[in-house]
Amino acid sequence: MHAETPSSARRRLLPALAAVLLLAPLAGCIGRPPPAERDPAILAHQLQEQTAERQRLETVVQRLTQQLERSNQQLKDSQRQAELLQQKLEALAEIERSLPAGRCSRRAGPAGGRRPALAAAGGGRS
Repeated sequence: MHAETPSSARRRLLPALAAVLLLAPLAGCIGRPPPAERDPAILAHQLQEQTAERQRLETVVQRLTQQLERSNQQLKDSQRQAELLQQKLEALAEIERSLPAGRCSRRAGPAGGRRPALAAAGGGRS
């Protein structure tokens, strides 16, 4: 599974949001009579609505950008933590390999596959 990187998500998302911000004012003009035929009060009201919508969208873009930046930081922190844990795991494996063969009997288990306590008590299944 290929995860999208935060920077590629940002590159894909921001142009679409910018297009919405730029085209939103034009959407209200499509299919309407020319401005000379409309009442100036109506035009002023529409302009006010469009300006308010643009400001709202800009606020949304800022909030989403901040959220994306926080997510990017959390991802970096998680990756750093995963790398540290992997290094610790590798160090523990190296320590285990450096121990004499008889000291790692927990891994191999006793001969016959039975635990000593169960074998002595006769409770082990064969």
